[in-house]
Amino acid sequence: MDQQRKATIIHEIKYWKDNHLLPSHYCDFLLALYTEGTGATDDALDDLLPKDASSGDSALSMLIPHLFSLLMISIVPLVLSVLLLMDFSIAIEITIILGGIIVVSIFYMLSQHVKVFKVNYSRALYFISLVLAGLYVSGLLTNPFLYRSIMLVFMIVVGVSLGLVKKDRWLLLISGLMFVLGVIGLVI
Repeated sequence: MDQQRKATIIHEIKYWKDNHLLPSHYCDFLLALYTEGTGATDDALDDLLPKDASSGDSALSMLIPHLFSLLMISIVPLVLSVLLLMDFSIAIEITIILGGIIVVSIFYMLSQHVKVFKVNYSRALYFISLVLAGLYVSGLLTNPFLYRSIMLVFMIVVGVSLGLVKKDRWLLLISGLMFVLGVIGLVI
């Protein structure tokens, strides 16, 4: 067994023993097993363990994914705000919206593959961006009410299905909220 892995296991066993997560005689047995009878980690193994970050670094590292998510969710509304304020042709508007979706997709990919940016609600934020873009584009068509209704029902079905498959409660929450708002929109 490599030394890094051994040091991590010994560190965890000591944590379990100190916090009474396992009976102490179990922990003593495991420590004796992994330390080959010495019962304590030597300095070489302790040096292999990752050092804890300072509190300032920890606070910043906890804040970065949420700031990244805020940036991700704000791209499409900002693009749509510009489109509502400016007068462009339909082709240019759709191109700008596709550009915004591409940027949000890149942000979503980063949030899934870069540990620093990962939050458990990034899929829901991506979904909201797609819904907003879809609602705007469907409003550009000849019968906006019909196409918006179809797009909203489709996105709710996709959101619920994906939320159930991925066990993503944020996506289920957003899909449920969209359903409620859609029903309210039909009634009013």
